Amino acid sequence: MNPASTDLDEFIESGARRLTPRHLAELASRLDDLRESLTGFTVPGYPRIEPQLRFLATVVEECAMQRENDLPVTAYLEAAFALLYLDKEVDLIPDFVGDIGLTDDAAIAVLVLARHVEAFARFARDRHIPWDLISPTPTA
Repeated sequence: MNPASTDLDEFIESGARRLTPRHLAELASRLDDLRESLTGFTVPGYPRIEPQLRFLATVVEECAMQRENDLPVTAYLEAAFALLYLDKEVDLIPDFVGDIGLTDDAAIAVLVLARHVEAFARFARDRHIPWDLISPTPTA
């Protein structure tokens, strides 16, 4: 396994474990603004990042509204962590750094999708969301 990937996995797990009900409630209350800020959102090397982030926002919303009972709690918490990380002013690579500033934000979101691919694919299928447009790995 790639050591960098392992470090990022640990970063995601640790960040998700530290989320409190207050963090989750605040995120849920800001989801509409977050979705609006994603319009036209692009990151070099991540051509599907906008729909992927919108999907994670849907996951968080459905779980926060208790309309989702089958998704593992870790998948929900990691989806929330990815969105909160995106919304942070200070992160691993400052967002204002040219073409690479949002790379860490995108990498975390895509890795969260990959870490729970089966659960998220089932979530998408149950809601008639085209998984092939948001899957962390392109399908043929």
